[in-house]
Formats: sequence, structure tokens, C-alpha cells
Amino acid sequence: MKQDLSLFPSSIIVSLPFPEVLDAVSDIVPENVTLTLLSVQPKAKPSKGGSADNERGELKITGLAFGSDWQCLTALAQIIERLEKSPLFKNAKLVSAVENKLYNRPAATFEILCDIGLNNQKREEKP
Repeated sequence: MKQDLSLFPSSIIVSLPFPEVLDAVSDIVPENVTLTLLSVQPKAKPSKGGSADNERGELKITGLAFGSDWQCLTALAQIIERLEKSPLFKNAKLVSAVENKLYNRPAATFEILCDIGLNNQKREEKP
């Protein structure tokens, strides 16, 4: 693996806080949501208004929200709100949400993107 990494310029190898990301996402996802994809990618270029100093990467979350339209929308709003309140994430946005009729109960398939911040704030431990 080190040999493979040596092929990349050191400027593009970025350390991402994978354990913190996984722990935070598990706290953020409501009970009526199932994740189908969780992808963490290094940020290639800073976004508008951002800089490489305060952004490490991008988190892509795709999944299914189960329940009525209202329950699905509420769950998606909760995810976005919790991502924004977390010191680890910022610029959360819902990319898509569409009805999914493949299951025996109402569901919506969704995709959310957000930036992973570089701030060194530790998340508060649960009591």
C-alpha cells in the first residue's frame, strides 16, 4: 500500500478523520433511515468562499427514508440540521430525494453532500 501511495504526489494525500466521521454519522441518522452508501473523498479544490485550510473532504450520503411523505421529509431535514450543527461537517445540502416504490411500504431515496471541516474541535462525549 505504501508503494501505491508513493505514486501520488504528497500534496494530494490528505488525512481524513474516518473514525470521527463514522461516529458522527451514526449519531445523525434517524431511526426510519437506512444508508446505502457512505463515501468520504478528499477535496480536490476548495469550494467558493472556502479554502484548503478549513476543508478536508466531502461526505456523500445516500440512503432510504421510510414512512409517509411527511416522515421522509422530516427525517431528511433532521439529517441536514444535525450535519450543520456538528462541528465536523458544514455546507450540507440535499442533492436529490425521490419516491421509491420498490418496497412494501412508502419510501424515498435520497442523496446528501456536505464538506468535512478541518476544525480541531472535539465532539462532546455523550453522558
